[in-house]
Amino acid sequence: IDRGRSMFSQKRREDLRSEALSRSMDDWSAGPSPIAQAAAREELQQLARRLRALSGRDRKILSLHFAQHSIGEIAERVGMTASGAGRAVQRLLGDGGDGQ
Repeated sequence: IDRGRSMFSQKRREDLRSEALSRSMDDWSAGPSPIAQAAAREELQQLARRLRALSGRDRKILSLHFAQHSIGEIAERVGMTASGAGRAVQRLLGDGGDGQ
């Protein structure tokens, strides 16, 4: 299912890029197209659902990561080892080191 979602998201991003490239410079002054706005809303809703599904600890790890805290600082604040915090950040960002 996740692979299908990923492929769908990738296809949607490719479609949006194609649409963006086909628009003239004059079109940009009007702002994003309704299609691009709807796609952005959908992606934000999906992100909000995924964030709500995370544990409080995982949300805190992500929050600290995006606030530019080091892995050591994250580890200290959530009570885990630095290597554990590093693995958690990779897992939460979807970068498990397996090339996907």
